[in-house]
Amino acid sequence: MFLREKGREEELLVLMKKYYSGMEIKRRIDALEVSDADEGDKVAQEVSMKETFFDPKIRKAAWVGFFFVFFQQFTGINSILFFSAQLFGGGGLTGN
Repeated sequence: MFLREKGREEELLVLMKKYYSGMEIKRRIDALEVSDADEGDKVAQEVSMKETFFDPKIRKAAWVGFFFVFFQQFTGINSILFFSAQLFGGGGLTGN
């Protein structure tokens, strides 16, 4: 939206071609043209789970992010990090 507001629509198209197919680019640009800002944001941000995890251009990043979050929760490292100050403080260690 920044590039569109600054009148740099050619740069916007080049950037969007890196991430979206031709029909998706048209749909998203049309959504930006909607006069009602709230409605435009809603349409522009609709992305399905299938698009996120199976789009060849972003699927690797989506899956890596998913597995990081999954293993972080699965291993319980969150609880260790959350209580680490109390755990180490009880043993006589300080932050210095």
